[in-house]
Amino acid sequence: MSLVLADFDMPEGSASGGLDELYIIKASDLVSIAPIDGTSKKIPANGIVKKTGKKFYRFDFLKNSEKVKAGTTTNDIGTPQAPAYETIAKVRIKGHDAAATDYLRNIRALGRLVIAQVTQEGPIRIIGDVKAPAIMQKLTDMQGEDLEEIAGFEVEFYHKSKNGPQHYDGDVDDLTTVGA
Repeated sequence: MSLVLADFDMPEGSASGGLDELYIIKASDLVSIAPIDGTSKKIPANGIVKKTGKKFYRFDFLKNSEKVKAGTTTNDIGTPQAPAYETIAKVRIKGHDAAATDYLRNIRALGRLVIAQVTQEGPIRIIGDVKAPAIMQKLTDMQGEDLEEIAGFEVEFYHKSKNGPQHYDGDVDDLTTVGA
């Protein structure tokens, strides 16, 4: 048996990738997430149903351009008979004011989240769902080990699933529109 790989054209310009925006919602604020569309291979744009008055909220973090690493890694940890993927998103939040500290601790206490990750090119991937949400796995207070290091919090989100992150056919406006 032989494997034939498809040819993929990389877009011109800068390297593809780059975590640009992160949105979060409590899994309990969602009614459902539709299955992947067979043609587009994405969650349909109208496939994320939010409870009345609920929406995804933007989660601010330092970008790679600010000399802090931000990104998502998905590891294939399963077998062909039992697929499994673990996704880890790491970002750094600048500052230590009381409001930021309280906000991050509240998110950690929420426990169960669904995350929308937007790359520099615009594609959105959804991490987690209603039945198998992501969690804030780690909240590390970073005081700065040297004068150049930005003090703040390192935040790590974790999700384990059979399919890994799923591409979304909608846009940020669809996510941030309040559920009806």
